[in-house]
Amino acid sequence: RTFWTEPPGGLPGVSPSRTPRALVAEPTPVESGRAWLLARQNADGGWGKAVVEQNLASAIQVSSLAVLALTEDPRLGSDPHLDRALDFLKSHQDPAGFLGPSCDKRTLVQAMGTAALAGLARTRPEAREPLRKAALALLKSRGADGWSKDGTAGQIHAVATAWASAALLRAQSADAGLPKDWMQRVSRGCRHLVDRRRKTAGLFRQGDEATTGGGWASTVAVGATLSWLGEPAEARLLAPAALDGAEACWGLPSMEGADPETLALLALWARSDPAVLPEPAREGLRDAFARWGRRGGKDAARWTTRSGSRWDSLSGEAYATALAVWTLELAEPPAKAPRRP
Repeated sequence: RTFWTEPPGGLPGVSPSRTPRALVAEPTPVESGRAWLLARQNADGGWGKAVVEQNLASAIQVSSLAVLALTEDPRLGSDPHLDRALDFLKSHQDPAGFLGPSCDKRTLVQAMGTAALAGLARTRPEAREPLRKAALALLKSRGADGWSKDGTAGQIHAVATAWASAALLRAQSADAGLPKDWMQRVSRGCRHLVDRRRKTAGLFRQGDEATTGGGWASTVAVGATLSWLGEPAEARLLAPAALDGAEACWGLPSMEGADPETLALLALWARSDPAVLPEPAREGLRDAFARWGRRGGKDAARWTTRSGSRWDSLSGEAYATALAVWTLELAEPPAKAPRRP
């Protein structure tokens, strides 16, 4: 969309009433959201709130999402905001490579932090060593067949495994020095997940279960992981159920009760295999995120989570804006050649 505007004060030596008007493009949701993120960076280089130790993991996750959203734009490659973001992540990395404290979502925090460092390493050589340490720490926290939610030797969690796999693929593309056999091991674990869950009634359901829990999220997660790790034919068997759940989500008023993180994972899957998300569905996802939690009027640059959500009291606006901007970027029409997640 466009609108007519006049430069403030008119042109020098020309009466304002005679100043020619210029055609200026209205910012897209991605552009306005990205500008909002740049303006809301904390003094320490992160985003969100980390006023007490138990909030630090969430601040690292939100900050990593913001970096993922910002590094999708090559024009920001040398932006000083990203220098400060790198300093923030490095300041919260322990000697073993882990980002932030141990918590019940450590795999997700470590995976998003690793992916963010991989994005920063494309233009910043000083990010390569923190990336290498973070990627190796993430890899070492893997079980025999995948990752648990908290990064311990617990039950393998499909969604945690998907985010970890995507992060390691990004790290590998940035020459993080990963062992060559990691993909085969995780791919084998995902096949085990598929085989085991097909024999139960609790996973990969469609219909009214699609938006409410682990079934649909695990379907997207396992499909995405198999696709990334060299099993596209097996992954595409799960694509119809994944798409059914997604369409149910963005059909909800304001996506209330939907799972935006899983929709982001679906968009990430579709980046490497565009056939998973045909253009009508891709347009539906873009439309859903453009209106999900978005403020109107002067606050149209930001998104927010619903009141009472797990993010509301911590980093609701930064989290929702970063996640929405990144997903909208991922959901753009595919380039001629598919890209790695």
